[in-house]
Amino acid sequence: MTTTQPPVVLNSWKEIASYLGLGVRTVQRYEREYRLPVRRIEGKSRGAVLALPKDLDDWLRRTPLHNLDSDPSENLSNKHLLQEHQKAMSTLKSSLTKLNEKITEGQRILLRQRWFGQEDR
Repeated sequence: MTTTQPPVVLNSWKEIASYLGLGVRTVQRYEREYRLPVRRIEGKSRGAVLALPKDLDDWLRRTPLHNLDSDPSENLSNKHLLQEHQKAMSTLKSSLTKLNEKITEGQRILLRQRWFGQEDR
């Protein structure tokens, strides 16, 4: 029985993503935001990429990961904060809607005054 070894060099975003078990766009974002060790031809900021599995494995070991399931009380706290923010946003939306209605009514009054020549001077 033979075991398949990972390639010595990963030659595309697709190969890198497959190796990490992620999507291509996620891997590209990780390169931009988290310094995923992807190599490029010197002098080129875009285009062909390659990566070494050893570099990717080292990066994974060095990069702290946040596991949402590790502390259920933290999840509840975050959920509570999210609910608080949603309530605040709902209140703000309601206030802005009322303010918009008042502004619109004020504009109508001004237009009527100008139309009928009742403008304050």
